[in-house]
Amino acid sequence: MTIGMILDAPFPPDPRVENEAVSLVQAGYQVCLFCLTYGDEPAEEIHEGIRICRYKSDKLEYKLSALAHTLPFYTNSMAKKIKKVVFSIHPRTLNNFNKFGLFEQLNTIENLTIIEPQNYFSFQKLIAHAFCVITDSGGIQEETTFLQVPCITLRENTERPSTIEEGTNTLMSFKTDEILESIQEIFKGKLKTATIPKHWDGHATERIIKKSMEFLV
Repeated sequence: MTIGMILDAPFPPDPRVENEAVSLVQAGYQVCLFCLTYGDEPAEEIHEGIRICRYKSDKLEYKLSALAHTLPFYTNSMAKKIKKVVFSIHPRTLNNFNKFGLFEQLNTIENLTIIEPQNYFSFQKLIAHAFCVITDSGGIQEETTFLQVPCITLRENTERPSTIEEGTNTLMSFKTDEILESIQEIFKGKLKTATIPKHWDGHATERIIKKSMEFLV
């Protein structure tokens, strides 16, 4: 099995990451380390048995490559408890996977189901029956909080702070070990204390009409 590791920095040197990667190689795994470069290092090389893939400025290709190679690790790690991982893929994302020759890598993942974008109600049904949701979308942060489904958002910040402060949402960097650790915590039932924020009760339209009428009258 190939394990993808993501490092948002140049490599080497990083002794902690190198020690972890070498241990995996010695255990019989193929390790592909995705990292950035700001110099003239080769785009790919083998270092201590680790396949290193370096990306200069195209962070999109870097992240998509990392995603394509690390998804098998997630799905295999979760296979005993989750039978299916559903990836609702945006057309632009799909085009970029094809552009960089990465879509076939996704198709080799055994328990991954790739679907086209769903209509609102179909997607709400998917969320409602999900064990957890991993996303970079703004709206999904709110929908998971309303449905009380754990959400991991791969962003540095959010324009919806109530989903963090009160809801089920957790911000996280795009790092395999951190994401997997968070999923394992959810498996163990160690969920963050979450509530549905005040006024998320389905009566917003009524309150808006009432305030508008008060203003107009």
